[in-house]
Amino acid sequence: MTSNLTAGQSISLADQQPPPTDVVIGFEWDVITSNSPDPELVPMVLLLDEDEQVIDPDAVAFFNQLTAAAGAVEYVTGDDQEQVDIHLPAVPAAAKTLLFLLFINPDPRRPGTFRSVRHANASISLPTGKMLARVDIDTSSVENADAVVVAELYRYQGQWKFRALGQGHTGGVHGIASTFGFTL
Repeated sequence: MTSNLTAGQSISLADQQPPPTDVVIGFEWDVITSNSPDPELVPMVLLLDEDEQVIDPDAVAFFNQLTAAAGAVEYVTGDDQEQVDIHLPAVPAAAKTLLFLLFINPDPRRPGTFRSVRHANASISLPTGKMLARVDIDTSSVENADAVVVAELYRYQGQWKFRALGQGHTGGVHGIASTFGFTL
């Protein structure tokens, strides 16, 4: 059964029998079209240590860096969604949290905020396609943001859990980089 999570709610991957070794985080969105160029949303995943800082320069995956953590995390573009494939046993021990974000591409011809996003969500699924949980972003609560921390996959007492966040940020991807300690 799929759980629809709201901010702060989580599920434990250990509740799956057997607990998965691989998961897929999928992103979908709809942008409100206008007469100007539509802003482009970009998914990103960060591997964070216990101090919420990126563990190393290879710990970021998005369209310019398709793999992270020696292939444990892989950014994949599909026909109707973008996704991150994760092989949990290969995630470095230093990574306590995998943080999933959407940001507005900082193209000066298409500046924008989430005000132009009609709907956005992220889901966690098994490689078979079975969805475990979904996070719908309340775009009205982040309409002035140009980046949103959607969800996190984190270790808790030796088990992986997935939590909905939905936190908006301003400063775009550069602000995210500054907050979480990495450079683009």
